Amino acid sequence: MDLDLSDEQRALFETVNALLAKRYEPGARAALMESELGWSRETWAQYADMGLLGLSIADEYGGAGMGGDELSVVMESCGRALALEPYFATAVLGAGLVTAAGTPQQRANILPEVCAGRMVLTFASAEPGTGWSLSELATTATPTAGGWRIRGQKIAVPAGDSADLLIVRPASTAVAWGCSSSGVAMSSVTAT
Repeated sequence: MDLDLSDEQRALFETVNALLAKRYEPGARAALMESELGWSRETWAQYADMGLLGLSIADEYGGAGMGGDELSVVMESCGRALALEPYFATAVLGAGLVTAAGTPQQRANILPEVCAGRMVLTFASAEPGTGWSLSELATTATPTAGGWRIRGQKIAVPAGDSADLLIVRPASTAVAWGCSSSGVAMSSVTAT
């Protein structure tokens, strides 16, 4: 097993580290944390311009079609810089779930928006008192004429306060496509 980075991965690592070193100079993180959003849309746009948001998304949706190794390289850089942008929630969790479980129409509508930096995704699965168990979930998802009616509580939702689309894991085996600023009214979601 070869754990060394390829030349392409090494270049990716150096490029992302250089960007984050500039964006997270001393004092910058504290200022961002105090901002209304809590992270930088400008840095997010740079992620999109560099192709980082679509790294593991198929090229037919505007991504690079790379894999977990490249995502790991970027995640290491984000961790090293203590980056605040919702990269993991969007590019790893959200995009991974849309790719694996989304319908062809959902993939076509969502993934290009992620690649372009116009959509932030997240995954809501954990519930109070269940730990990380998927077999003890109480949240229900009932089909309606306009989509889904989701009832329940979710906790520890990364970027839940700034996501454009929440992918919600109900008690059933199906994944319900939850609340989005362009779909289901956000007023039905209460952040606590």
